[in-house]
Amino acid sequence: MIERPEDLTAEWLGSVIGVPVTGFDYERIGTGQMSDCYRVALRRAGADGPASVVLKVAATDPVSRQTGLSLGLYEREVRFYTEIAPRLAGGPVATCYSAGFDADSGAFHLLLGDAAPAVAGDELRGATVEEAMLALAQLGRLHGPALGDEQLAQADWLDREAPINQALITQL
Repeated sequence: MIERPEDLTAEWLGSVIGVPVTGFDYERIGTGQMSDCYRVALRRAGADGPASVVLKVAATDPVSRQTGLSLGLYEREVRFYTEIAPRLAGGPVATCYSAGFDADSGAFHLLLGDAAPAVAGDELRGATVEEAMLALAQLGRLHGPALGDEQLAQADWLDREAPINQALITQL
């Protein structure tokens, strides 16, 4: 299980990406409310393979980590990439090179394809009409292949009562 970027090795990265990696550097990206994300710039022996990947791990902050674990967010994200994303046949989903989840400790990792040079949107500023239209079109591409999938409809990890409901929001 990879819990921090310090756990990475060039050998491990090469084995999961499928091309020899001779070295790497990383930098933190995103704001990390529930998890921590890092862009990992790869030095490769050849020109093949990605220039960078994104490592997503459980938050180092104990409150955020417990929240992510208790809400089932870490498990759901890992299971999305391992069980659903492969069925989406070209949908707008990053390649998942490696995933792991430990329900006891809350540790998880995802090693994903990097969407660079894309940047995260500004939730306070909002989206332009063009950005919103693009987002909705991509959302349709994401959901379309799973529409009416009986196996997914029966997946207990997807069909859980939401831990955040109106009663909790009212208390907050």
